Amino acid sequence: MKPRIIGVISAVCILLAAAQPIAAAGESRFIVSAAPVSADGRVEVTVSIADNPGIAGFTMGLKFDSAKFVPVSAARGAALTAGSFTSVLDSDVDASTLSAVSVTWYTPANITTNGALFTVRFDVKPGAKGAAEFTVSCNATNQALADVPFTVIGASVDLGEPRPFVTVVTDSTLTVENGSVTGGVSYIVRNNTETAPSADIILAIYSDTGKLIYVEKRNKTLAIGNNADSFTGITLPNAAGAKYTVKIFCWNAMSPLAAPAEFEFN
Repeated sequence: MKPRIIGVISAVCILLAAAQPIAAAGESRFIVSAAPVSADGRVEVTVSIADNPGIAGFTMGLKFDSAKFVPVSAARGAALTAGSFTSVLDSDVDASTLSAVSVTWYTPANITTNGALFTVRFDVKPGAKGAAEFTVSCNATNQALADVPFTVIGASVDLGEPRPFVTVVTDSTLTVENGSVTGGVSYIVRNNTETAPSADIILAIYSDTGKLIYVEKRNKTLAIGNNADSFTGITLPNAAGAKYTVKIFCWNAMSPLAAPAEFEFN
């Protein structure tokens, strides 16, 4: 059963209205947009096309701050209904050395579709903070191999000040049958520090009246970045109740208690 998340402490992400070129009405545009950073430290950046006059190919470089991001994958968008799509991430490349993701697409005949051309997923580097910009360099042509001019509108993301530890639930198999709770919970603890400290990971289950009815604790060494793990084999007999709340805490003696990841199930 997928958990219904009611509270997750995540990295702060604000999409800024950065100073960008203003396109005239009807002018063809490549538009970069960034989704909010996920709790496990990932961000998806999409390049879209608007007022498409007809193109049959392009080569683009999605530029980013390599001190803050590492590209993970690139996927074609819904606007590219035909043609060949490749990216530098398809090759055997050390993505941590890149400062731009190059993407190439071509097809024999023009397309005039508007919408998403491709999306690149990035990992946010532990400890990254502050504003970061995404933009593209591009060369687009039509089926006659003539250059097609476009205005580029970039995006900016503010990563804020990262919390030392962020916890997020990724899955739950907890079920209630005949008054008993069984199953497990998968989670990620993101370590945004520059060290690998020891921390207590605590799973707590509360009844619908707020009473603590189950607790399990383990001590883990947290590598820099994401640390995936799970609590399995949970068995809680005679746990009568209409619904339950699960909280996962991460506590390190050198840092304040991080707010828990939290969800309900019934």
